[in-house]
Amino acid sequence: MGIVRSKSITAIALVGAGLVFWTASKVCEAQISFNKLSAAEIPSHIGFTQLVNHTVPLNLTFTRANGTTVPLSHYVNGKVPSILLMPFYKCKAGCTLEMHALVNDIDSMHLKPGKDYQILTVSINPSETPALATQLKTYYTEQTKTPDVAAAWHFFTGNETNIVALGGAVGYHWVQDLKNQAFNHPTGIILLTPTGRIYRYFYGTDYNPKDLQIALTKAGDNQTGTVVQQILSYCCTWNPATGHYGLVLYRLLWIACSATVVIIVLAVGTLLFLERRFRRGRSIIDNNSGTPHAV
Repeated sequence: MGIVRSKSITAIALVGAGLVFWTASKVCEAQISFNKLSAAEIPSHIGFTQLVNHTVPLNLTFTRANGTTVPLSHYVNGKVPSILLMPFYKCKAGCTLEMHALVNDIDSMHLKPGKDYQILTVSINPSETPALATQLKTYYTEQTKTPDVAAAWHFFTGNETNIVALGGAVGYHWVQDLKNQAFNHPTGIILLTPTGRIYRYFYGTDYNPKDLQIALTKAGDNQTGTVVQQILSYCCTWNPATGHYGLVLYRLLWIACSATVVIIVLAVGTLLFLERRFRRGRSIIDNNSGTPHAV
């Protein structure tokens, strides 16, 4: 009996170790060194793997622009949805374009930074410093015309372990050469729900502000933005073929019919109430206008 139990425990331990190894190997696929690949192999290791509905590990720690280190849970805390991007701060190509695109979207969306959403920017280069993050935070937040952006757009640096773990968790893959400070990576942003669940991917360096606004409202469980924006987001659904949100006619008709019924009920109720008050007032007048008589 003891031998059987011992074998069972050993088997469970081996399975557990295998799962840990498999998970670690998947996470490490987030980044690969240039010297492990041929030139022909590099493109196949760059891009996104969509992990919609997966939850980001909120215990990962990163250093803020002011030099203090905090876990992701400090920001992803159930309050507002997040836009996550993982650039290389010294990149003068795609990373610069995607952050300028965000500046334009911030000014074009009818959502308030901090109140309706936040932006989390994490460098994929572990050699970059909080001082550099501070410079970029100042530069990009000053490009916007929207107030309170600085308080809602956060720039982070971190060690390689946490950077790679975050990249693996969101399906972001790049190739790097730390010695020569070379990074080959995709461009795009990832939307997270207030609790850190992956909601939507936007690829490239130019994001339609209307689509982004609808996605943020939906990612916030239709609790962000104005009532009109919430209704608009409800009436739209993502079209993977076009990469944009489209209007769902039956939802719009349902809202229009519901609104019509409510208006009719309120109108009829108001008329009945006014008629009742009118009759009551007429009855009082009739009772008070009887013919006087002698006692």
